[in-house]
Amino acid sequence: MKHFYALTLLAASAIAASASVNTDVLSTVNPQCEVIQQKSATLTRHDIKKDAPAKVASTADLAGVYDAQYYGILKNNSGWNTTQFTITATSDTELSIVGFYNSYPVTGIYDATAGTITLATNQAMFTYSGETAYFTTSRFNDNGQGFYSTESIVATVEEDGSISFDSYDIFFVQITAGYFNGGYSMSWTPYVEPTYSFSLSHNLCGADNLFVANIEAENVAAIKTGAFLGKYSASAANYSYVASSGSTIEAGEYTFSFVGCDAQPATVFIVAVDESGNVLEGHACRFYITYDNDDEWDSLGTATYTDNILTSAYNFSVTSIDYEVEVQKHTGIENYYRIVNPYGSSTPFSNYSITDHNHYLYINAYDPEAVVIEEGPIGIDVEGDNSEMWVVSLAPTYGESYGTMVDNIITFPTKAILVGYGDDSSLYYSNNNGLFKLALPEGDTGVKSLTTHHSSLTTPVYYNLQGQIVTNPVAGQLYILKQGSEATKVLY
Repeated sequence: MKHFYALTLLAASAIAASASVNTDVLSTVNPQCEVIQQKSATLTRHDIKKDAPAKVASTADLAGVYDAQYYGILKNNSGWNTTQFTITATSDTELSIVGFYNSYPVTGIYDATAGTITLATNQAMFTYSGETAYFTTSRFNDNGQGFYSTESIVATVEEDGSISFDSYDIFFVQITAGYFNGGYSMSWTPYVEPTYSFSLSHNLCGADNLFVANIEAENVAAIKTGAFLGKYSASAANYSYVASSGSTIEAGEYTFSFVGCDAQPATVFIVAVDESGNVLEGHACRFYITYDNDDEWDSLGTATYTDNILTSAYNFSVTSIDYEVEVQKHTGIENYYRIVNPYGSSTPFSNYSITDHNHYLYINAYDPEAVVIEEGPIGIDVEGDNSEMWVVSLAPTYGESYGTMVDNIITFPTKAILVGYGDDSSLYYSNNNGLFKLALPEGDTGVKSLTTHHSSLTTPVYYNLQGQIVTNPVAGQLYILKQGSEATKVLY
């Protein structure tokens, strides 16, 4: 059964961009500081039931899947990370362990008498650009400052079947060019197959700003939902808030309407709870609201577009591709453009296109010396795994590298455009060759030079903290106000 959900934004939406945030509502997602060079493969997770043994007598007793935590020391000290490890017994004393880096195994030696697993250093894992990547072990000095290489790290198998590492032990996945991953103070607990099922599929954007989620669930007491303007983290605290304050719905297909909201990301939480109201599982679903009022846009006709976004994000056979696209210009906001279906069915990337509704690449060139690409989906799923790609410029949220518009040609510096995938908050560099270019049609009456245009910018324009133009600012929220060459953060 399909349901149209009369959307009620919970309290957090009203304060998502305000100067102060109450502690009893959802915490906003911090800007993603780390930008990863290339998209890594998805970690393989095996659906193997692992019950905690009373006593571990052999490697076969250890085989299974473990939920794991480790502290990320190579990701700007990013704090605790969660993942899964899969252990396979390859002999009476030897284990194959997958999870340190993607699906590449590391060998461990199990001592049943001591109840320990020893992971030797410098184990070859895979080859990258002709060089071998190694699993490498180290240890912090006693004062916790700096670290030194070791021959191995040793994990202890606890009475409850969990596996722990000493807090001073460190692992790296290392190649000559640097480190891929690293962590310390790890703990693994046996994965126990849940007695319930809870899953959903959803869209990253939708026609008429309608978010659709198809929810499937068995053996859950209730399903709670809440919608919030802005990007919010998939955290236990946020799930708990929605479980206690959200609306109750049943399994099925739901349509949430964001009609009337300004262009920005939104987060829809869908949480399953047990009879006591405890969270069994939750999903934080991102949705992009688009500024899709067709009557406010005029078509400029065909423009020449040089893609260096997809050609950087994936190993295509060319560095960049030139092709024709339709460009529209906003009727009321100066130098505000959008490319219609930049990767649609009529482009060289048609094999990967999502064509159920229009997608746009919004380019804000109000200040031609500080051009930005607004965050949003671009209608393409290269991997075919419901991880639709979204794009945003490095500036202003993640850096100071802006694009420019000179003589109606918009360009961006090398690595000044970022891409993401689905609900994942990770960002990846694109435009790695600095070849992105949009040559607007000659008939456009936009800027012809930076200097003649720059002095005439007097109309105030408000932007949200994602760099998107806001047509109806709300009192009590933070915005970036641009007027002329000045840009300031203001509380409206």
